[in-house]
Amino acid sequence: MSHVPYVEVTSSRRYYLSEVISPIWHMLRIMLFLMSVLYGVLLVSNGAHRTTGGPVVVTNTTVSVSPLAVLLDKGQTLAEQILDSDSEMMKKINEHSTLELKTVVIAETVVPYEARDLLSVYVRQQLDASDVMSESQKEAVLTMVDLAPMEAVVNKEEIGERGTLRNSVVMALIKKHAKNIHFMLIGVRAEPRLGWNWIPFSERNAWNDVLSRVLAEKIRVEAKNYLWQRNEITDHSDLTRATEL
Repeated sequence: MSHVPYVEVTSSRRYYLSEVISPIWHMLRIMLFLMSVLYGVLLVSNGAHRTTGGPVVVTNTTVSVSPLAVLLDKGQTLAEQILDSDSEMMKKINEHSTLELKTVVIAETVVPYEARDLLSVYVRQQLDASDVMSESQKEAVLTMVDLAPMEAVVNKEEIGERGTLRNSVVMALIKKHAKNIHFMLIGVRAEPRLGWNWIPFSERNAWNDVLSRVLAEKIRVEAKNYLWQRNEITDHSDLTRATEL
């Protein structure tokens, strides 16, 4: 009499466990499948990143090197190199004064050639909002943008005059590629503060020469970091809003 109830209880428990375990097993299988898919996607994306060299942009599933990269390399071959004595002079400058550095950057911007007037307005607004560049430097850059040549490079330095120690360097690149205009700019200004008036006038020309070379080198090093940092503009909404400000 006791054997039959025992069998019925065992069967009921097995059925109950089967009801509980079955959905859990299905959930685990789904999770494993999703994890494998995610791992495959990450593996493919990482592999693609490792195979690309230099700054790239993806447009309509095609990958191309920034056209400004070649233009930048051409400009750097003519640049003045840092001297061995410059580091010692910079150390002396930092010991006698506080060096204030300011930077203005317009990362590589791409607009259709027909909409290049929007680029002119955008660049002008960015430069007017900054106190890094002098008026003559701004004029040189804006003239280049307005003319929109096939390709051009502006390298313009301003070394301290009349005993001042204010130095600024600007580099701007522009190139027509396919049906687009590519533009990038970086400018740096250095001006010693606190203690600069203790620098003898006889040494200021040498200090200015060193500062100008150091700033030019800083621009050459940093410029490549701003190629293809901005997505290619397709609707021009950002530039259109900029013209309305």
